[in-house]
Amino acid sequence: STLLRAICGLHPPASRKPTAPPQVDAPDRIGLVAQDAALSLNPFWSLGRQIDRARARGRERADLCDELRELQVTELLTRRPGECSGGQRQRANLARSLAGEPDLLLVDEPTAGLDARASRTVLQLLADQARRGRAVVIVTHDPDVAASCHRVLKLSMNRSVSSQIAAA
Repeated sequence: STLLRAICGLHPPASRKPTAPPQVDAPDRIGLVAQDAALSLNPFWSLGRQIDRARARGRERADLCDELRELQVTELLTRRPGECSGGQRQRANLARSLAGEPDLLLVDEPTAGLDARASRTVLQLLADQARRGRAVVIVTHDPDVAASCHRVLKLSMNRSVSSQIAAA
């Protein structure tokens, strides 16, 4: 979580000396899918309104239909986050980030709170996004999620301990 927040410029680097706040050249081109969707979504607005507000300029909701259907979010658009399960909120949170068409998608524990079927759907969708040229960074403790990634960088105590690239 801290790593993703630092990449976004939301978390200052750990340092003993004071530094200027990080500059993020295009924060609107970065999509952050936080682990706890309940804290990321506005509890007073419907999921549909939140997805609409996140849409990239010129992109209509109709353009999102495939992603919304694939994430099984279409039937949830009139609901508020509190009226949804944790897994439904997590899928809506991902849909909201994708609506903005970010160049870089940062995803924290994408399968947290999801059943096995929804987990497979989310991982497939993230893989599809990467194949289409979107940079996708996933933070996870789940070895099955890590195994689905093209490149895995293992960190321990803020240091890289291993790196591997999946065979093509």
